[in-house]
Amino acid sequence: MIKTVYNTASPEETTALGARLSSEGMIAAGDIVALSGDLGAGKTVLAKGIAKGFGVAETVLSPSYPVLLEYKTADRRNLYHFDMYRIASADDFFSLDFYEFVNENSLVLIEWFENIQNYIEKDLAVLTAALRKTGDQTREITITTLS
Repeated sequence: MIKTVYNTASPEETTALGARLSSEGMIAAGDIVALSGDLGAGKTVLAKGIAKGFGVAETVLSPSYPVLLEYKTADRRNLYHFDMYRIASADDFFSLDFYEFVNENSLVLIEWFENIQNYIEKDLAVLTAALRKTGDQTREITITTLS
């Protein structure tokens, strides 16, 4: 397990970090990324950057109401952005058909992963991005990978 800690001083730096992580291959198609942190910690801001670096041209929004937003890249890869904030039970989770979205051609971002972690298959590799507010605009972002 490898942990890398980044500090950002603004939402723009958080977005740029996300873009760098995916454009340089630390986050790539086939990955599941668990974004965790308190409300307002910057999960969606980081997701916007990851999407940009992955090749998504559209503006990434918070998927809070629809639970899932889907984006496509020019080279036909998929980015699935889940918000599991309102998932309260195994029935809620399994009704999403989550595993239909996990494949080598797709990047899956999950906000509020802690609400579903008990329902994820144990052998499924999940990269984590834990965000913590350290000030009004500053964030500490810890990326944990399995290798």
